[in-house]
Amino acid sequence: GKAEGRNALSAPAQDVPEELICPLSHQVMSDPWIAADGFSYERTAIEEWFARKGARSPTTGLPLPDTRLLPNNALRSIIASYVE
Repeated sequence: GKAEGRNALSAPAQDVPEELICPLSHQVMSDPWIAADGFSYERTAIEEWFARKGARSPTTGLPLPDTRLLPNNALRSIIASYVE
């Protein structure tokens, strides 16, 4: 369900822009990767999702062309400045 892990945030959710929160884990990302849907996810969370659900977007529910992930280095830098 969506409720699990909400109190395990590494930073207070209200102080952090929504873009820094993983749509799957609902936690501040420390290792954000971009999937083929253009959204960023915590790497371990999206890898687990792909293992369970296959090449489908967790955000849109639509099929993805592949399960390749690209590191979101810009977002990682922004997160680092919030979490410090």
